[in-house]
Amino acid sequence: MRRPSARTVDAAIAGVLCAAAALELLTRSIDRGPALFDLLALACFTLPVAWWRRDPVPALAVTVASGIVIQATLFSVQDLSTPLGGLLLLTFGSAAYRERRDALIGLALTVGAIVCVGLIRWTGVSNITFPVVLPCLVWLAGRIARNRAHVAGELHEAAVRAREARDAEAESAIAAERRRIAREMHDIVAPSVSVMVVQAGGARRILEHDPARASEAAALIAVTGRQAAAELRRLLGVLQVEDDHAPAEPTLARIDALVGRARAAGLPVTLRVEGAPVPLPAAVDHAAYRVVQEAITNALKYAGGAPTMVDVSYGKDEVELRVRDRGCDELAEFPVGGAGHGLEGMRERVRALGGELVAGRCDDGGFEVRASLPLAAAPELMEIA
Repeated sequence: MRRPSARTVDAAIAGVLCAAAALELLTRSIDRGPALFDLLALACFTLPVAWWRRDPVPALAVTVASGIVIQATLFSVQDLSTPLGGLLLLTFGSAAYRERRDALIGLALTVGAIVCVGLIRWTGVSNITFPVVLPCLVWLAGRIARNRAHVAGELHEAAVRAREARDAEAESAIAAERRRIAREMHDIVAPSVSVMVVQAGGARRILEHDPARASEAAALIAVTGRQAAAELRRLLGVLQVEDDHAPAEPTLARIDALVGRARAAGLPVTLRVEGAPVPLPAAVDHAAYRVVQEAITNALKYAGGAPTMVDVSYGKDEVELRVRDRGCDELAEFPVGGAGHGLEGMRERVRALGGELVAGRCDDGGFEVRASLPLAAAPELMEIA
């Protein structure tokens, strides 16, 4: 069922109040003027209540003027109790629905009217004192109600802003997680696919005159594919923690296996480690492995099988990585930027951990990737890698 509007409710209140005041006037034995004038004047006194929420101050002015005229020419409004309810409701409305200036005007109108009415038919101090105190209390209640409504509105706006901030933070976290997953997917899929493509191309060329080597290449393709699939399953959470076949986390401790796979794929790569290996924060260890993996993959794809050197240097405060190939003059310029993740993704990962990654052509035509990673990355950055 549809609820009536506020205007309808206010009009109904004014009508009921007017009827009740007329009934009280006609049933009480008081000195009155002509009945028609009494009823018209009483209607002017009570019907403005219909505007107690929309325009309380003008409505109050009409009621006050009507009350003074009635008191001076027709009968004493102090002898009736019903009209006082309309005056109090208008006083409350001026305090609750108007700013401070208009509210004070409404209070002044009410107090001034009560004083004037009391002076017109003076019967003593009590004729003014109590009638003034009651509207003042009602006016104060209206201001309190307005302040509470204002505070509630501010709290609601604050709650809305907080919810919007949480939603924005959640969207940002989701976007960051998507970028992280995209980097992980690239780091897993791109190197493995590159190795398989190179091996497949080589196997096709030597299949007829060297079937044994072609078979070895096919076996390496199968192993690489299985490793990539296993890492993808780990990333997507398909494998359970207790699964004994789950691949180990990417770490510099497995750099020998990474170099070995690249060497088996046809890239003449050598590994040199300087300094004593030290335990690295998980994020730093993971990022270092991915940097070397990406650099070796790019050498395999673009350097045409040129000799490649991988240097890992453990320092006191940082670990330094260097992957350099001797290049291939027949190849086009190495795509440093690229449209995908690649080295740009590695650069972002390293920068997030407080390190630095530099990649570019060397004077002799080769390509070099250098990265330095601090051994103590900020804890809030650990989740990025």
